[in-house]
Amino acid sequence: MKTFMSLFCVVALSASVVQAKIWTVDNNPGNSAADFTALSTAVSSGSVQAGDTIYVVGSALNYGATVTVTKKLYIFGPGYFLAENLDQQANTAAATITSYMALNSGSEGSIVQGLTFTNSIQINTSNITIRRNRLTTAFISTNSNLSNIIIVQNYLSYNYCCAATIQIGSNNTNIIISNNYVEVTNGGGGLTVPTGATVYVTNNIFKVNTGSAVGMNAATGSFDNNIIYSGSFSASSIVPRNNITSDTTFSSEQNGNKSGRSMATVFTLSGSPDAKWQLAAGSPAIGAGLSGEDCGMYGGNSPYVIAGLPPIPTVYFMSAPISGSAAQGLPVTIKVKSHN
Repeated sequence: MKTFMSLFCVVALSASVVQAKIWTVDNNPGNSAADFTALSTAVSSGSVQAGDTIYVVGSALNYGATVTVTKKLYIFGPGYFLAENLDQQANTAAATITSYMALNSGSEGSIVQGLTFTNSIQINTSNITIRRNRLTTAFISTNSNLSNIIIVQNYLSYNYCCAATIQIGSNNTNIIISNNYVEVTNGGGGLTVPTGATVYVTNNIFKVNTGSAVGMNAATGSFDNNIIYSGSFSASSIVPRNNITSDTTFSSEQNGNKSGRSMATVFTLSGSPDAKWQLAAGSPAIGAGLSGEDCGMYGGNSPYVIAGLPPIPTVYFMSAPISGSAAQGLPVTIKVKSHN
């Protein structure tokens, strides 16, 4: 395996993410140092073993082939909205996956984060974490009879007709949906949870079509500390607590809920696509959560991270001259920051 560090990769890996081997995927023209040029090839390679880490380098070219994961892998991308959020990565290109990703039997324990998807993620096995990804024109769905799925700190948007951005399968248990931005513009409801599933939905922002609902049917679990920018909430077996909405879903304002709030007073609504969902000064969402925490995706125990940056150190500035000398070498300036 070649040793390679891209501009977004780790300068000093934390012990929590060091695995047996670290592999890089890079399809940038002229690159010859990466282990693979396609993510699909990396995850299916016999050389890449369960427990290994794969870093996907940001590129102007898409990573196009279908990705089918059948072993435990930690797959990291550089984040997203990197040009809109300054001083996050020296290389501002996202790692964009344009084909379907399936997490199948054998991939239990896998973590996928920091990637941009224009096609959907299908979770077909238990114990999967989808964290700090951007989905655009795509959705996340889980198969039936699964457990321990974590969908956290993502920026999710779906615009094809009549389906939800997050679709939970039947008889799912211990599903955690937390600190995400969830948008749908196609008439769907952002989230669908069938009867019999147990799902905990906390500190998200939902922006769905007016007249559509974030629907949990007769599911069990919880719906707390969320902000519904547009649309409504629907469930028969869950008591929603400490949520804020612009419509009259919680008109009685029981259990800490707040209805009919102007979203212009809730959010800053300025800055980058994800920064604008930070709470405005004096926002009714400040301290309005179940335990006094803020509502929305920047509140709670796992606040949303700007630009979906992976929880590793990143190079956000690099300066080097085009030539050096034998006497002075090649002076290079690198600035690094860490992310939780």
